[in-house]
Amino acid sequence: MRSLHVDDAELVEELEYYVFPTDNMGAYLLARELEAGGGYILQAEGGRGYILFRDCGIRDILRIGVEEGARGQGFGEMLLLTALIGIGDAMLTVRKWNKPALRLYAKHGFRVIADDLSNSWVMRRLHPA
Repeated sequence: MRSLHVDDAELVEELEYYVFPTDNMGAYLLARELEAGGGYILQAEGGRGYILFRDCGIRDILRIGVEEGARGQGFGEMLLLTALIGIGDAMLTVRKWNKPALRLYAKHGFRVIADDLSNSWVMRRLHPA
């Protein structure tokens, strides 16, 4: 696993189009997000995954994407745990139908705090005491 940099925007764009075919960000927007926040990429024998986040008094997890062939192998959990190291509170938005993601986030202390009035939940994790 390594940190993502602005120069990685095209690599992440390739993953974005594969993982989120109908709701993806292009290289320009990804570069802006990486410039304003950060992220990690995990590349292993089984595939690739990435996480993007921003820090604005709270770590806002913007995206976790894992290639289909690598799902169920712990990529998302490794990425999430790495992004949560040494930070305070965190939040994210997740599709209501994404049961594997909802289980992962609940396992790591995220709780639903709001309905975004479409098809997603807003979840928050308070910094462990």
